[in-house]
Formats: sequence, C-alpha cells, structure tokens
Amino acid sequence: KEIRELINNGGARFYIGFDPTADSLHVGHFMALCLMKRLQMAGNRPIALIGGGTVSPRDAARLMPSREQFVRLWHTLERESGAQGLCEPELPLLRRLSAEVAGAESFLRTVLCLYVFAERGLLQLSRTDGNLSLRIQSDGKKVALDDSAYLRALRDILS
Repeated sequence: KEIRELINNGGARFYIGFDPTADSLHVGHFMALCLMKRLQMAGNRPIALIGGGTVSPRDAARLMPSREQFVRLWHTLERESGAQGLCEPELPLLRRLSAEVAGAESFLRTVLCLYVFAERGLLQLSRTDGNLSLRIQSDGKKVALDDSAYLRALRDILS
C-alpha cells in the first residue's frame, strides 16, 4: 500500500534496466520504456540503466534514425494528423507509421523518432486504454534534434 501511494503521489524514484544480449532490442523493451514514461509523467523520477557493454555499437547503429527517416515521419504526421491530431490503437498506428520510415529496425526507429519529437517539444504523446494519441505542437521553428538525450546516448555507445 505504501508503494502504491508513493507512486500515485509522484514521489517515487525508480529504475528500469536493460541488458539486451540478443541481436537487437524488441517490442518488450519498448513496453517497459512506455511504463517508465507514464510513471515519469505522474511526477516520479526514473533512472534508466543499460547493461555493462552488452549493447553493441552495431545495435546502436541499427536503432539510430537517419535525418531522412525523421523527415519522412514528420511529413507523415503532418499529412495524417489534423488539428485534433491522431488517436488510434497503438500497435496498428505504430506499424503504419513504421511503414513510412522504412529500413532495418523501422518499428523501434519510429518509436525513437516519436520520443525525440516529444522530447524536443514538437509533439505531444500520450497513451490511454491501448490508444496512442499524437498531436503536433510545432510552430514552424527549427529544433535541433541532435540535442536529444536519446540520440546522445546512442552516439555515446557508437563512440
């Protein structure tokens, strides 16, 4: 009961850890990241840990979106979302957006792109009852996507 109250009141500090040993990350990792984000949005403080050296530079390179993939996804979001944005069942929406991004590991790249857009203030992301809601918040200003903490972490693995 104390833990539930702590989390519900937004005072918990928690960690989530990954030590992927397979060839790549998978949707199970994404679900844990979604939970981490929801707890963070409720005022809790997450600490993300990545296992000691088992994430290879090859994995990081396959996950890193290209500028072209960011641009394709952004144009798709602009085309498909009106003033109300998009709100659709999560997996079908992500699959459809991933088809626009294309390339190896496109599903995870799409998710990463969406999180980078949200982190940089370009997109509002929320999940409710299995639906993913996306709403563009851009006012046309240029934003430095390279300053994203997500992308910096991947670049650190690559170097």
